[in-house]
Amino acid sequence: MDKEAIYLQLKSLVETIPDLNVEAQRAQMSADAHRWLAQLNALVTQQGNHSDAFSLKAAIGGLRSALPQLRHARIDEIMGVLFRALTHAEIHAPTAMTGSFIAVGSAFDALRAIAGVLREASSEIMIVDPYMAEDALSDVAVLADEGVTIRLLSDSGTVKPGLKPAVRAWIQQYGSTRPLEARLSSAKTLHDRLIFIDGTKVWILTQSLKDLAKRSPASLTASDNETANLKLAAYADIWTNSSPI
Repeated sequence: MDKEAIYLQLKSLVETIPDLNVEAQRAQMSADAHRWLAQLNALVTQQGNHSDAFSLKAAIGGLRSALPQLRHARIDEIMGVLFRALTHAEIHAPTAMTGSFIAVGSAFDALRAIAGVLREASSEIMIVDPYMAEDALSDVAVLADEGVTIRLLSDSGTVKPGLKPAVRAWIQQYGSTRPLEARLSSAKTLHDRLIFIDGTKVWILTQSLKDLAKRSPASLTASDNETANLKLAAYADIWTNSSPI
């Protein structure tokens, strides 16, 4: 298993931590809890940290202790192993996978982070932003390589008026050199700020492009595989049912 896959799977485990205290007191732990513990054990073993792997197995083995203090100690050990494994994976994962924290006022850092994501694309980029403005083209889309198709999806109820003339000007200037499609969904359909790369990877922005890190910190993070697949399917449908600009 490669470093990218280990990082994404550990990140997914952090996002889906079961209530181990409740699970341990049941007559039989749920299948989801068993699966979660098994996945963590497999990933820690894959990383090759023998000390943590041994500690994890011991903690899982003693998880169902009748004594609350012992049970809580086992849970603490499991959480410690999980977050040590995630930290190790973050250090060794490609920078583009772990995402970026963007401090307030760091306009250049914001563009640099987005540029790193866009340059992963070899065929297509779709940018989703309900409050999209002309700077989605002037500041962001121009960072993509020539020949990569750009698709912009915004919300008809909240899109900024400068986007439509910017789309027309872009198409007139670049034509097939930098292919562009832009659509508007029905009002109040969109809530996410997303960047899709080649129909396989999904990046999540915490703020709209026009406001990125201007008043508060922002982040750009890669979605886990399960969430990415759900968003890819959902937004493919929204795109199909949206109106071209």
